[in-house]
Amino acid sequence: MQRIVRPAPKEPVPTIESDIPELAKAAFDQLRQALADGRVALVRCRYRAGGDAWVICGVNVLADGGAELVPMAQLWDDPENVVGPGE
Repeated sequence: MQRIVRPAPKEPVPTIESDIPELAKAAFDQLRQALADGRVALVRCRYRAGGDAWVICGVNVLADGGAELVPMAQLWDDPENVVGPGE
């Protein structure tokens, strides 16, 4: 299977709101970079209270050849019933 790598956009992605916290902006930039580098995995996880969750994880390759998964975003089956528009 051939791996396709696309470079990250040179210009920042425009946002609708200007009051996004710096921590959220940094996390989003890390996710964008991981996607551009092809260092992501879709991982089936379990909620601590029970039930499955699908999570987008960044993949850090370790010096010993192992990998570290870093949760970065969650996918929902029915997002309209989980989140709504901001104020």
